[in-house]
Amino acid sequence: MMIDLRKLDAAAGNVTSEQEVRLEDEFGEATVGKCVVNVSFQHTGGTYYFHGEVKTTLDASCHRCLEPVRYPLSGEFDVVVRRRGQVDEGDADASGEFIMLAVGENEVSFDELINESVVVNIPMLIVCRDDCRGLCPRCGTNLNNESCSCDVESDTRWDALRRLGSKNAEE
Repeated sequence: MMIDLRKLDAAAGNVTSEQEVRLEDEFGEATVGKCVVNVSFQHTGGTYYFHGEVKTTLDASCHRCLEPVRYPLSGEFDVVVRRRGQVDEGDADASGEFIMLAVGENEVSFDELINESVVVNIPMLIVCRDDCRGLCPRCGTNLNNESCSCDVESDTRWDALRRLGSKNAEE
């Protein structure tokens, strides 16, 4: 999303756009998502203050049962834009970005900020619902839809702890 500062005549306003962002979850599953970006701005003198809100959905697979999931994502960013020679010391907002434009430069790209504000909000684990039971590790049956008759194999690494628990229960 490129914004030409020469076209921002009003002291404040909004710019809305659609962007494509490449989204990748923790398991490397990638998709290109269309984002709706709403950027509000204010400017006084040569300083422009931008606040962006980004909304999209991630089409992915549930990490437990592999069923398709549409996961809503949103993010925000703040940025201050100034031209070189117009910066006061300590003027940069600590909660956002600060962009310096060279003399004669009039366009600002928000592509990186849009991408970052969405990508940092992708959860580590995407599930179709909180109580998703996942797949049987032996036969692959989706345990949300049906049960299977597989024996649950016990993990031998926990045997010492189980013996300690049963010993305490006997006492």
